[in-house]
Amino acid sequence: MMRILMVGPIPPQPGGGPISRGQLAAAFAQAGHAVCVVAPIVADDLGPGDRYAAAHPQVRVARYPVPFYETLPHRPPPAEYLQAERDAIARPLDELAASFAPDLIVAGRETLARHVPDIADKHGWPAVLLARGNPTCHILEGNYPRDDAEVVVAGFRRFERILSVSDYMTNGLRRLGCLNVNTLPNAIDMTAFARRPPAERVRERLEIRAGSPVILVSGHINTRKRSLDVARSAVQVWRKRPDAVYVMAGIGALRDDVERICREAGVHGNLRLPGLLDYDQMPDVVNLADIVLIASEAEGMARTYLEAMACERALIASDIPPARELVRDGDNGLLFRLGDVEHLTQQTLTALDDAGLRERLGAEGRRTVAWRTLDAVTPQYIREFQLAIDAVRRRRSGGR
Repeated sequence: MMRILMVGPIPPQPGGGPISRGQLAAAFAQAGHAVCVVAPIVADDLGPGDRYAAAHPQVRVARYPVPFYETLPHRPPPAEYLQAERDAIARPLDELAASFAPDLIVAGRETLARHVPDIADKHGWPAVLLARGNPTCHILEGNYPRDDAEVVVAGFRRFERILSVSDYMTNGLRRLGCLNVNTLPNAIDMTAFARRPPAERVRERLEIRAGSPVILVSGHINTRKRSLDVARSAVQVWRKRPDAVYVMAGIGALRDDVERICREAGVHGNLRLPGLLDYDQMPDVVNLADIVLIASEAEGMARTYLEAMACERALIASDIPPARELVRDGDNGLLFRLGDVEHLTQQTLTALDDAGLRERLGAEGRRTVAWRTLDAVTPQYIREFQLAIDAVRRRRSGGR
């Protein structure tokens, strides 16, 4: 049995990264390991009780308070936030050093590279980083402030191992001098995310008439997700397919701008903005869709890719490196040129107008991701953790 101490966001913090980390923690515990997670939470979410902890009693959860969830990948949090975060993390970790006695510490988010290596050195713990894309993708693209990027990357190099979710990230980190990187896939619940008839209660809640084609855009409504490109393309799609409904499920700074674009074009009635949906509802929401659209300019390996494919939905994604690792254009999904609203519109209309194409893409998509189960992936993570532990033990014993 391994004693695994994880640090970083888990639900109820929104986003694919927290969901992945929460599922991995539960999977490690299910496999017989002792797991403790130290995770941030805002006061509003702690008020009704810790739902994640209640749902996963096999995982020990320690929370530290934060004033807000840090979700901006393209710039660092304010200095005062970083200092408060460092102090808030250090306290429970100092207590857990004795009461939990971990075999290693796993940082679940790249921004924690500022803090975790120092804490790991203090306690003599092997340290592993789970790289999910925030802000690694922006560092690789040169879109992160240089001084802050240097600090974060210097922290990366101090981890015993880095486990990324795409070859794009792995190769990029190696170019930055991080030679201790390996690619391990994102995993999803292939039973929950499977093709099933659309739930009528979801259709009714979203006020979508039966027979109306649905394009689902799941995730933050912001610049990184190219939400304004989606809105401008939707306006063009509606000129040819006025029956189509776009569901943009998420929150973000560009929500009002998306609404304004659609309202000025006179098609606001075809747009649904339900806000942040409970993750438990997402399999039903995905199965309501005819098309799942991801227009992002940067991703590590979006869970939405996998969830759409698992549900046999037609996936349309921007042609960025992580998407190309998974999506074969015209075979198991469709790709469009990043930032090209006309091409996005063309690909959307092609899929909308060809039910047979959607069926073929969806069926092949399911086959593509069928192996990405938690049962298959969990042992790979445990092996990597053991390699980190063994490497530190060898160094302490003089290389023997």
